Amino acid sequence: MTPRLQVIRSTRDRLAGWFLRRRLLARPVTVVADDCWAGRLYSDLRLPCRSPFIGMGVRAPEYLELLAHFHEPGVLEVLGTSLHPERGYPILHTRHAAMHGLHYGSLAEFRQRFERRVRSIAWDNLRFKIDLGKPTCGPAEIKRWNELRPPGALALHPPAPAFALHPPHAGLPLPRWHFEGDKQFLLSARRFDVLAWLNHGRIENSTGYRLAQFLLLDRQFLPRCRELLMPTPETITLPPDAAPRAPTTSGSVGTV
Repeated sequence: MTPRLQVIRSTRDRLAGWFLRRRLLARPVTVVADDCWAGRLYSDLRLPCRSPFIGMGVRAPEYLELLAHFHEPGVLEVLGTSLHPERGYPILHTRHAAMHGLHYGSLAEFRQRFERRVRSIAWDNLRFKIDLGKPTCGPAEIKRWNELRPPGALALHPPAPAFALHPPHAGLPLPRWHFEGDKQFLLSARRFDVLAWLNHGRIENSTGYRLAQFLLLDRQFLPRCRELLMPTPETITLPPDAAPRAPTTSGSVGTV
């Protein structure tokens, strides 16, 4: 990284910290999610992780069943464990859903972190996120989501005509929808004010937020600066009549 980029990065980090402290309320918040979206949120916004839904995924039918009983005592108690028969990643089995630890190296690591984070849940300040574009999410799951209508909710989905005809509860279409939660957070953070959602559970947007999000929080900002400051050299092709020619001599060459 060049000295100029280092200065930009350092200044940007300080301003981002100031901006987040100014905008985010000090109240702890737990994001319940069906994929890795929540983990990227806590990381990018520099928040203490108060959610067990990190580095893992839950299939849509089971996730909705979990949300329907989320306030039951012991709803996230681990009742059993297994490994995925083909991919080998760890799975934790709870009363209503299987937690697929796609980004964990072992059952012990996944279970230890999951149970520790369950104890840190802010039960009085919850946010619920779902991706309605996942392969396991069909019309029945969308209907169930609309029936549950959890407060402080966010339903991401691709811009398909079916969602326009039957808008989901707390729906937010993503023109460049991606199935991976990590990349999906980057796309969705450009589409709505994530900070207002965390603070008040509302889906809103503003020009001020979009500008601050790109300049201070967007992970693509520095790569774009690098492209501007360090452009890729272009190959220049000369026209045929401009190509250098070998020198020619006329007449006889003299001798000494």
